[in-house]
Amino acid sequence: MKLLLVDGNSLFYKSYYGTSFRLKQGAERLKDGTPVNALRAFAMMIINLRTHYPSDKILITFDERDTVTYRNEYTFYKSNRKPQPDDLYAQTPLVKEFLELYGIKWYSTNKLEADDVIGILAKEAKKEGYFVEIVTSDKDLLQLVDHGVDVLLSHKGVSDMERYTIDNFAEKFHGLQPFQVIEIKAIMGDASDNIPGIKGIGTLGAIDLLKEFNDLDNIYKNLDKITGARKAKLIRSKEIAYISKSVATIVTTTEKEIDFEEMKINKPNFKHLMPFLKEKKLYNIMGRISNKWK
Repeated sequence: MKLLLVDGNSLFYKSYYGTSFRLKQGAERLKDGTPVNALRAFAMMIINLRTHYPSDKILITFDERDTVTYRNEYTFYKSNRKPQPDDLYAQTPLVKEFLELYGIKWYSTNKLEADDVIGILAKEAKKEGYFVEIVTSDKDLLQLVDHGVDVLLSHKGVSDMERYTIDNFAEKFHGLQPFQVIEIKAIMGDASDNIPGIKGIGTLGAIDLLKEFNDLDNIYKNLDKITGARKAKLIRSKEIAYISKSVATIVTTTEKEIDFEEMKINKPNFKHLMPFLKEKKLYNIMGRISNKWK
């Protein structure tokens, strides 16, 4: 059994920003001004995923705009993020409607970030005997790589993805292990989420520390073996290092029962899907779907 978990946000943003130049050129809008560039690109990615990465179950996860988790206790978290462009936000319900009509389940909640939903489902699915593939462009999710859990890191849509497995992880990630993705963010921070880490210790310094001491706890237990400016930085920033680690850690536990049967792939609802695509002038998507289901 295989479960495909898709970071819908990362693919949606790639779909929008990778094609937003078309909007600037005056294309990819309906007569009423509705943009469809991200919808078109996203739909094509999903079709390609369904074709080239067949699975028994699929779930696409999204963030809600008003999501609040323990991370929001810290004012620095994602404070550098710009608001979503109106043209991107306007296409969110269209993307979700496409998924529903195409027969693929999507999920979002304002109590968990999409990454946390993926983390919980990946761990629970593994327990149930599923082989899990996670599709994302977000390196944060690399911490979820495990026996039976691969991460497909998207470099360009879903046509160029790099597979991270428990066997090749160290070779691809600085000689480290998946759990150390969290540790490295605790030390060096993460500019994309505005996680501070330890000021003055960058990637190479973090890697050196982790290769020698394995994790943050062991680093602080062995401060007597560290000298000079690096030791001073570690001492000065101990509290923020542990806060950064907490913020960077994806949730993987839940008390709720999960029904994986709800993620079963359904046949497209052609009666409503084709008129939807035609209305949005996505004729190339109509062609791809028609050819697949002939």
